[in-house]
Amino acid sequence: MQTSILKNALRASYRFLTVQTLGARFFWIIVSTSLLSAVLYGLVVAKFWGQFVDGATQKVNYGLARELAELVKGTYGADSVREAQEVFSEIADLFPGFDLYLYSDSEKNLISSSRVRSIALDTGPLRAFLASDGKFERPITLPAKPFPHLQRWERYPFSTAPIELGGKEYYLIAILGGSRNVKARAASSGQHLSVFAYYLLASVMFTGCVLLLLVLAVLPSRLRRMSLILKEFEKGDYSRRIKDSSSDELGMYARSFDTMAETIERTMEDLTTQNNLRRTLVADVSHELRRPLTVLNLSLETLIEENARMSEKERKRHLDQALACGENLSRKISDLFELSRLEARTSLPQLHRVDGIELLTEVVRNLDALAKEKHVSVEIAVDTTPFLLNADEVLLEQALSNLLENAIKHSPRGAGIILSVKRQFGKAYISVQDAGAGIPEADLPRIFKRFFKGSTSNPEGGGLGLAIAKRIVELHGSTLVVNSSLGSGSTLSFCLDEC
Repeated sequence: MQTSILKNALRASYRFLTVQTLGARFFWIIVSTSLLSAVLYGLVVAKFWGQFVDGATQKVNYGLARELAELVKGTYGADSVREAQEVFSEIADLFPGFDLYLYSDSEKNLISSSRVRSIALDTGPLRAFLASDGKFERPITLPAKPFPHLQRWERYPFSTAPIELGGKEYYLIAILGGSRNVKARAASSGQHLSVFAYYLLASVMFTGCVLLLLVLAVLPSRLRRMSLILKEFEKGDYSRRIKDSSSDELGMYARSFDTMAETIERTMEDLTTQNNLRRTLVADVSHELRRPLTVLNLSLETLIEENARMSEKERKRHLDQALACGENLSRKISDLFELSRLEARTSLPQLHRVDGIELLTEVVRNLDALAKEKHVSVEIAVDTTPFLLNADEVLLEQALSNLLENAIKHSPRGAGIILSVKRQFGKAYISVQDAGAGIPEADLPRIFKRFFKGSTSNPEGGGLGLAIAKRIVELHGSTLVVNSSLGSGSTLSFCLDEC
């Protein structure tokens, strides 16, 4: 049972520390920064503590070698290397804190109390020590390798002084903390390490507490910012976003809110657009359908009231008038719903390859009867080279039909209309040119508005054909352009991408 509880606890702890949660992030930030601080602190202490101790020891014992040289020569009266070795042995028994050596730079001999070693010792530190007169910033040390019984990886502070024995010059070297004091140095180092460990633990705990306070100080600011944005969003500012890219829980909640806010903003925009379209549709229906309905009602009332006194010719005229008004109503209602559907983007273009020549031929063929009725000719001006358009065939056919029908209705009897295509740099420039009365310059900005009827329009004008064509062209990423002047006809053009 206890093993199972322990496993579950370890598994939960592992999930907590490996998943990018806010708590895990706090934990790892505190632990890693605390450990880094502790390591840096340890390196600094380890680097400078030994230097400080060695420097202090060397400064205190700067004149030790000189005093020992006077002791060997004066008190003991030694005048040979052998006599000096005996004195070194006695001194070592009395003072185990340092080792004594003689070094002959000319003979390259290192002499202790018990042996003579032939070794070349670097005398640079010895000369530097003598020249410093006890004033040095850093300790001057000798490597342990030439000296027996010393820890090989350390360097030892020393004191030195010249001494003459048997007519030869020697360096008397006192290694501070010598071979008999190695265990004492190790014990002392252990005590220092224990103290250092206590200070290290205290520094880690202090650093962790400071970091925890900093994290807890940053967290409320993020929550406060999120709260302010939520309040502004609640008041109707749907454009507000938190924009928090962090991978913790707060960042996850912030991204979820931003996604939800974008959805709500798009929905509100769509609702506003549809509401405006609905109002426009109601206004257009009430304004534009009133006259045809009035004429239709009058025709039907006249037929009902005067039917017995009417001749067959009058009766047919009223019926034809009622039929024409009904057809006009049906066309306007259909155009209104089509334009509303296009403006609401509920019918986006389904782009695919469309045969350009075949499409133009089909549009002209469908309006051939109307052209003959108006005694107007339609010419397709395009080379015989096949070309493909990247377009929605149904919508594009509707736009071209509206443009061509508008040109036929506004062209005088016997006029000609040119449906042309010019291809250049991967684009197809399509235009419909008529020979009608033209459009006054003041009316040009308004010809694509709903039910606009210019000063030169014929009685059949004022529909939605141009508005629908303009919207279809815009849905294809292009612009419907009009060029016209009074007495010179009109040209409506746009361009599409070729495949």
